[in-house]
Amino acid sequence: MSALSASQRKKGDAFLAEAESTVKKSTWFASSTERKYEDAAECYVKAANAYKVGGLNDEAGSAYQQAAELYKDKLKSLSEASKAL
Repeated sequence: MSALSASQRKKGDAFLAEAESTVKKSTWFASSTERKYEDAAECYVKAANAYKVGGLNDEAGSAYQQAAELYKDKLKSLSEASKAL
């Protein structure tokens, strides 16, 4: 694994962990819940982009898919889901 791939994997893993912790946060209000899912989806996209730059295509595809699922299922935004896919 090249140095670029290793550094991009670290970045991607950090964004992935941030997204997963964001999804697990509890919220009290509906607007907070929606914001939580938006933030998590953005983190998944950032992770996917980091993996893609590092040439880690399987990991990038998985992160994009997780972002698309949040956009589709939780945020009801089919346009954002299609962009993530």
